Amino acid sequence: MGWLFLPIGGALLVLTATHRGAFLGDDSYYYIKPARDALAGQGLHVSSYFAPFIPLLLTGIGWFGIDPVDAIHYLNVFLFGLSVLLAILTATEMGVQNGFALFAGALFVFSDTLIENYSWAMSEGLAFTLLLATFYLLFSYYRRPSTGKWVGAAAVAALACLTRYAAVSIVPVLFFALLFFEPSRRFVIRLREAFLAVLIGATPLTLYLLRNIAVSGRPTRYSGYIASPLTHDQIVWYLYSVLSWFIPGRFIRGREILAGFVALTALLVMGLVIWRVYRHTSTITKEKMISPAFLTLVAYGLSTFSMLVIARGFEGLGAFDLRYLSPILITLLLLIPYGLDRIWALGAFLPRFRFMVAGFAFLFLIYYGYRTVDFVGKMYRIGLGYTNIGWYNSEIVPYLKSHPDLQLVSTGEIGIYFWTGMKPAPINAFGGVDSLHKHLCDTGAVLILMDQMPTDIYGMDHQQVVQGLELVKRFNDSSMYRCAAK
Repeated sequence: MGWLFLPIGGALLVLTATHRGAFLGDDSYYYIKPARDALAGQGLHVSSYFAPFIPLLLTGIGWFGIDPVDAIHYLNVFLFGLSVLLAILTATEMGVQNGFALFAGALFVFSDTLIENYSWAMSEGLAFTLLLATFYLLFSYYRRPSTGKWVGAAAVAALACLTRYAAVSIVPVLFFALLFFEPSRRFVIRLREAFLAVLIGATPLTLYLLRNIAVSGRPTRYSGYIASPLTHDQIVWYLYSVLSWFIPGRFIRGREILAGFVALTALLVMGLVIWRVYRHTSTITKEKMISPAFLTLVAYGLSTFSMLVIARGFEGLGAFDLRYLSPILITLLLLIPYGLDRIWALGAFLPRFRFMVAGFAFLFLIYYGYRTVDFVGKMYRIGLGYTNIGWYNSEIVPYLKSHPDLQLVSTGEIGIYFWTGMKPAPINAFGGVDSLHKHLCDTGAVLILMDQMPTDIYGMDHQQVVQGLELVKRFNDSSMYRCAAK
């Protein structure tokens, strides 16, 4: 029953949060626009800014008459349900009992962070599902080794890298996992498979980056790199972001360093207690305590965090975004049931441990469930990005749809594209206010200033932008200006 209803429940939660459509952001444009152009017969021209698999997939779905905006919405709903199922299957392959495998699925269902990630029309949903599929195949390989499983894991990892550049952190983990974490076969065989797995996992992305260099002169959008050490504020941000997944933020804000120290101490004490008890158990039980799957998840978490620390130096990359930390959350949501399962096993020696585990799991699910219900309720009411309630009730959108011949310059131009199919020029495309005004006067274009997207986002002062222009019409969410008649 749990295997059936948890994935369905997870999918319904994402569907409820996105009942007006998937949350659309600026990045969504680079997935939606290439697919729409390809379906319109204009060729598929993916941007070097982003990995290409999502536009390719949306184009394929679009052949069935589904617009890419709708396609990525329902695709992500399905993918979240699939991810919940994969979490249960992966936990099972980690060797945990069925109850804790279902607990892993419940953690995914009740993770407001993951629900939000799957609600956006971006690459996270598919990338995370492919990551879980990689774990599942790899952990299944640990239990019952076969060539097809490690090859499948490497191939799925390759698709994850083609979906999202940041997924590349799984490739070195594949190498170390195959080489060191399952030592039952000869070292030479493991070394060969590890290198082949890296070749399979990294080659498609490498070829795509070489294509980017040929097209744009550089592999990605980032033009430079400046190395710098971690600052105190950055460490605080990481601590708060990770701890707030599990602890109400009001309890740790302003006390992040102390909270991190307390959390680390609690983990060390718990590990010490478990180790002391496990010393008196059989060798087989000791081997179960630290399994290849456990080492793989820890290695992936460290690999992803190291990549994020390194990526801070890329110019133009907003490295401090909770979306980038979400893969680490996935590893933690699998490690928690694994740890609880191991503690539960100690009940044969210290029965009180089972009461502690059951109590913790029950209270944590209540807390996580409350957060999720609150989040989904808010998203149902207001939404996010260019699918929020303001855009849904916009007066400018129907006006622009009824005036398709207008030449436009605008803030929030990506949102206007999603809602009308027209993409105006942004206000900062002309080199300054004077050049903007000249363009309006020379072409007769109108200027749309969206309230949700003020001019300071574009580095321009509102008063300077509108000075000397004529206000044509005021809408509930925007203002329209044009060149003043002389």
